[in-house]
Amino acid sequence: MDQVRIRAWAPYSAPKQRTGAHHSFPSSSTSSSLPTPTMIITFNPPLRETVHVASPSLIPQIQTTPLLFTAQLSALDHAQLVREGGRIQLWSDLPRHDKANGGWSELEFIDANEPKEPLSRAYTVSLRSSPRARDTQIKNLYLSIILPPTNSEAQQFSFTYRIVYPSGRTTWLSDFGQNGSLVLTVPEPNVLSGLVLQEPWAVDPSRQARIFHNGEGIDTLEVAKITRISDFRIQALGKDGFIPNLTNASVLFFVPRLHGNALAILPTYVMTASPGLTMSVSTEGRVTISGSGTVLLQSDVMQEAGPFIQQVLLHSTLDNWNILASDSKSKAVVLASSGPTYPIHAAVIPLWPSEDIQLPLGLDFSKLTAALASIEMQEFALFTSSKQQMHIFNLQQTEAQKVEKILLDFDSTTATLPWPPSTDCGCMTFQIRFTEIGEQQF
Repeated sequence: MDQVRIRAWAPYSAPKQRTGAHHSFPSSSTSSSLPTPTMIITFNPPLRETVHVASPSLIPQIQTTPLLFTAQLSALDHAQLVREGGRIQLWSDLPRHDKANGGWSELEFIDANEPKEPLSRAYTVSLRSSPRARDTQIKNLYLSIILPPTNSEAQQFSFTYRIVYPSGRTTWLSDFGQNGSLVLTVPEPNVLSGLVLQEPWAVDPSRQARIFHNGEGIDTLEVAKITRISDFRIQALGKDGFIPNLTNASVLFFVPRLHGNALAILPTYVMTASPGLTMSVSTEGRVTISGSGTVLLQSDVMQEAGPFIQQVLLHSTLDNWNILASDSKSKAVVLASSGPTYPIHAAVIPLWPSEDIQLPLGLDFSKLTAALASIEMQEFALFTSSKQQMHIFNLQQTEAQKVEKILLDFDSTTATLPWPPSTDCGCMTFQIRFTEIGEQQF
């Protein structure tokens, strides 16, 4: 992290036009205003340093790499910036998947907690074990960049930060030779972020996946090794429900825990077994398979989460599972088993966990009741094991009571799970319980 101390509204002289690989500036900057107290902005990644980033993509040659830049300043300074029309920007030669030409360009930081238009018929259910800590004296801004696919060679880029105003005045936050530098590398073919694949995994470009064939029916064949088991929260799916001890699973979700100020946004790796094959994870982090068939290793490629998870369930023929919700903004899905046992266990699966981009997931009330249509009930409840709370919903809602969307506030980054995990895994899971017609209570 880097602290930049500036007098944001102090009289300012425009820098000369700079050329070369390291930096270039527009020549139209002007300045006018009176000095004000010093402003401190903390950036990640910092200026004046070289940051190395290994692409976490499964196939970097055909998949994009998402990065997250952050800026932190006091709420008072941010309010002053807003009043003056000031905008904090990144100025860099980083390539982007949406930019046809190279060269330097700007991207703007946005407010991570910008107030959204409230939903009049929404009900919020918190799956957190404790309230989300927010310092109202601090303002956090972020900027997401999606880098295009890259080759096997390391690539180096430069960046700096600036503040621009409606008048055209620009305050640059670094001097010549003090830019930040970012080196993007591609790891070895079978080395991912926290996961090492054992030979022989192949690349399937059509499905943007890694694929492992086990035609010999070898039992307990190791296909991957988790570098540090504490780096992931793992959710295992079987035919009829979640599997607490992570054995004989059809689908494994490896949800990364975030450490420090990571620049690359890490995806959730999803391992799926075809029928006739099961997967297990040992306490030492060994991922093994038994039976014959194929295993797919995939991650959401920043598209719609619902169709991606639908393909996962299709490969493993898990017909007893429902996608209760999918959200492209929160980058998460809600999965629930429709097996023979009640209550129904459901889990929020974040596909791109981030503490900076954290939005509640919207659970459509009508879709939820449609998924539960086979059960004759007059009420249902969402029971959160993390808080031991029950939220009861009546199907015969009056107009005044009508709920159209249930917002699930979950923590995608810092949840801790016991080992082996249980189905009541804290801030990602909940239960759906019912009052059948004729019953009086849960």
